[in-house]
Amino acid sequence: MSINFYGLSYLENRGSINDVIKYVIIFAILIFFVFVFIRYLRSRIQTKYRDLSLILFLSLLFILGTQYAEYQQAEAQDESSSQMAVFLHTVADQLKVPVEKIYVNNLTLSDETLFLVDNEYYVLHLSNDRNSFRLEPTYLANTNVNVVE
Repeated sequence: MSINFYGLSYLENRGSINDVIKYVIIFAILIFFVFVFIRYLRSRIQTKYRDLSLILFLSLLFILGTQYAEYQQAEAQDESSSQMAVFLHTVADQLKVPVEKIYVNNLTLSDETLFLVDNEYYVLHLSNDRNSFRLEPTYLANTNVNVVE
């Protein structure tokens, strides 16, 4: 089993393609719903358009409800990833290395996070109020490392 270390570009760009696909699907259902509903209003005699528009409307409500919960969760993850991205810049300034050479094994800022800097490993110790930190050199028992850009 390998340990994944993530770079700054991964932290800044993660998960955006899945969100785009979800929003395209929701938009397509919405456009189809509007089309079917207009067809229903033009020909009120045919009930198939009414039934189809009702099914599409309920499907749209269901998808939007589940997407809202996922949206809140994604926003929280994005906020914690952005905190980690800002923290990587702070570590780069402290260690006087380019931020592109720093990798981290956790996507959120937390105590005991491992950093990979120029083939050396460090462990992060945060203070209780998160206003100060300490990086200590450390060694890995499992040297099977996977770097994700």
